[in-house]
Amino acid sequence: MELVSLILNLVLGGGLIGTLVTLRATKKKANADAKASELDNVQEAITIWREMAENLRKELEASRKENELVNEQMRKEVESLRRAVSRLTTVNNKMVKLLDKITPENLDSMVEQIKKIHNEN
Repeated sequence: MELVSLILNLVLGGGLIGTLVTLRATKKKANADAKASELDNVQEAITIWREMAENLRKELEASRKENELVNEQMRKEVESLRRAVSRLTTVNNKMVKLLDKITPENLDSMVEQIKKIHNEN
């Protein structure tokens, strides 16, 4: 009977120790897996942020190029308008000078000159 009791104690006691050792090893493995998973998540987040930053950089470059084209078109249009205003101002000044010279005697002549200036421009 003592022998049976001793054997049962060793088997059952050894099982408990084995279970505790296995449980401890399992816990360490789970902690290591959790840390590895956390690192994987951080790496994935870094990758996502890098991709977003790269996409934003490309959008910014495209926007800058588009703005440069629009600005160049606007500069050309402003220059064209400036020339037109300058030309019309010159014509207007000539017409005003002729209008100042109008008298009843030269009315027909002045009207013809004004029409000529107007048609030239």
